[in-house]
Amino acid sequence: QSGDYAYTDLSWTDGDPTTIDGYLGFFPEGGFNPASPATGCIDAGDDGTTITLAAGRYTMVVTTFASNVAGPYNLQMVGPGEITYAGGTDVCRYPLPANSVVRSIPAGAPTFYAPDLSTQNTFNLPAGTWWVGETSGDFSRVWIACQAQPVWVPTNAVAP
Repeated sequence: QSGDYAYTDLSWTDGDPTTIDGYLGFFPEGGFNPASPATGCIDAGDDGTTITLAAGRYTMVVTTFASNVAGPYNLQMVGPGEITYAGGTDVCRYPLPANSVVRSIPAGAPTFYAPDLSTQNTFNLPAGTWWVGETSGDFSRVWIACQAQPVWVPTNAVAP
């Protein structure tokens, strides 16, 4: 559907230092050529803007504002038509790490976005069994799901 579509790079404001500062480009469907990334670009921008699109399908390319940076991103797009995110070559944004094992976290636990007490999130992990992977200091990393960023919990909350 034709109209104005607004996109916002939430990565820059989500409070998570592991997400990248995204830069978005819009191309006619199938029109992106990584060997010549600016060719055919309809519109591009950093952090967010509103663009007017004619009815049809488009390819949105997400890259980074800075050079040589990689990582997860968080964006939002709204407009009058249906918006479908097809994902990249790997649609599981956070795959289960190979070294993960199922462990019990019997009393639940506070969560952190990094293995550091100063990075506490505003939610707790509920009691239950969870995939637990790497450790760092007094923290263990908990895998949540393909589309959910892993969190860190105090290792003493994880049953052996």
